[in-house]
Amino acid sequence: MPTHIITSHGADFSGEDWHPAPQIAAMADYARSMLPADVSNPLVDLLAAAPALTAEGLSVPASDVRLLAELLGRVARERFVRPPVAARARLLADAAARAAADREPWTWTTATTTALEG
Repeated sequence: MPTHIITSHGADFSGEDWHPAPQIAAMADYARSMLPADVSNPLVDLLAAAPALTAEGLSVPASDVRLLAELLGRVARERFVRPPVAARARLLADAAARAAADREPWTWTTATTTALEG
């Protein structure tokens, strides 16, 4: 049963975006290799932790979300990032930017394919 990460402040009609957890975790390698280590660690840690999220999920404080939006945007614009990865990074960056603009925490929760079907 594949796990999906559901992020708040997404682009769909319910304000959520759904992402396969393994694809989010794979994005950590891009961030690690393309961004300076002194600023990328919070983003790398967040992305790498995606497959291990529990049912409770996590909440990124509003004060930290703007930096994550900027870093995700940089990953999305990097010319060596494959187009599907860049598109997913852009979706995440946009959702984080909306959370930052609203001064709200950015929440990540999980769902399995079974939950999607039933």
